[in-house]
Amino acid sequence: MRQGFLILLAIWMLFAGVCFAEKVTIYRDEWGVPHIYAQTEEGVAYGLGWAQAEDRLEQLLKNYRLAAGTMAEVFGEQWI
Repeated sequence: MRQGFLILLAIWMLFAGVCFAEKVTIYRDEWGVPHIYAQTEEGVAYGLGWAQAEDRLEQLLKNYRLAAGTMAEVFGEQWI
């Protein structure tokens, strides 16, 4: 299951750059707050997801495992 997820993630990352041709700029101010600039709302949403992944990747992966019901594989029997 994990290898399948990693393969799908790698494929998505390869094609996201090809399919998404819009330029998105993420500027972080001195407090680390992301300011996202793009020409469309879809570009802003993509930039927001990217900034969130940069800041909270571990939390995103935990939420994925929680939704998939695989928390016990990594964090122990207390999640059964």
